[in-house]
Amino acid sequence: MTTIYGLLGIEDRDTTVDSVGQRSVFEATTEILARHNADVAAAVVAFVQETTTVYQESYFLPGGGMMQKATRLTRPGAVKPIGSYTVAYDLEDFRDQLAWDDVALAYMSLAKYNVALQNITMRHLNTVRYNILKHLLNPTNATFIDEIRGSLTIRRLANTDSTTYPPVIGSDTGADDNHYLASGYTSANISSTNNPFPTVREELEEHFGQGDPVMFINNAQRDKIGALPDFIPVSMPQVQEGSATPTITGGVPTGIPGQVIGRVDDVWVSVWRWIPADYSLTVDLAQPAPLAKRIDEPTNIKGRGILELVAEQQEFPLQESFWRCREGYGVANRLNGVAMKFTATTYDAPTAYA
Repeated sequence: MTTIYGLLGIEDRDTTVDSVGQRSVFEATTEILARHNADVAAAVVAFVQETTTVYQESYFLPGGGMMQKATRLTRPGAVKPIGSYTVAYDLEDFRDQLAWDDVALAYMSLAKYNVALQNITMRHLNTVRYNILKHLLNPTNATFIDEIRGSLTIRRLANTDSTTYPPVIGSDTGADDNHYLASGYTSANISSTNNPFPTVREELEEHFGQGDPVMFINNAQRDKIGALPDFIPVSMPQVQEGSATPTITGGVPTGIPGQVIGRVDDVWVSVWRWIPADYSLTVDLAQPAPLAKRIDEPTNIKGRGILELVAEQQEFPLQESFWRCREGYGVANRLNGVAMKFTATTYDAPTAYA
């Protein structure tokens, strides 16, 4: 991460904020936040397909079906070209503040200020990550009270809530679906017999055909999944693999969370410690990502979809300021995502996201 003193070209990290000037440090902070916000946007691209200012919309998918049989003089009937369902997005106001007065800033070094800045950016990243995973791992639709639009129903991935989706491949009839699955066995019993990958791959392929799915898992499941007979590891560039060991040397997805460790049954495996133990989340990278990110429509609102340091006065911008981010999420493509719990009972939301 770029440091304040590095960006300012100051070698002595014990140089105080006031000796540099609050305005200069504020402007350098703004530059660092711009880089941070760009990094966050790139890190969530597997889960967030777009940024929007709408609070509710119809999400469209191909309608499916077959062409009509006709004679030369027959005029075909109109067909429904697309299927749709209604989705909505929440919008939250997140803020943090650091209690600085003129005395604290007079003694504060750039190194200490930089640590405080790193803490704020970490808290922002954790907040974004938490909200993304809550929308994807919690199977229960939620009600969000929008201060302007009233009550909004925030949908999850397909969860048998009486939504009719376009016909799956091989069918002519639309139907509801469920993408929150219980494996039927615990993590300790993952094996060639209890292999979750064909199940989640089929759940996605029935809607989109063969794509580029990746399953995100917790590190606690790494050894069990790595021991599956069909697991093919990703070859590290600095390691020379034996010729008898099949490895993947190219085409590995980049720019996604976690560490891609291999592939099982045409599904990539990424170890991402933010996935709760005993759960997995699979998305198809070849399809529009499941979530949409909502931001305010007026463009003059501070923290609009990004982390921003909001100054309340110009002369001493750090002394009277707070950190702000206004954004929200909702599932748009409800079919691109499969959450699985490794359990012999039923799927329920991880405790942290209930």
